[in-house]
Amino acid sequence: MKERIIRLELTDLEDILKEKGSIKEEESLNDAHIEPGELVLRVLYEDEKAT
Repeated sequence: MKERIIRLELTDLEDILKEKGSIKEEESLNDAHIEPGELVLRVLYEDEKAT
């Protein structure tokens, strides 16, 4: 089996996830990495409880 590499800027992935409703408009991607069998995304958002 051969492989190929696909690179995608986090901002582009963020736009796709917002279009699909996976993340909210006011959220933003901070980090992404691969663990066995899954893509892990770290999302930043405002904590409404913060003073």
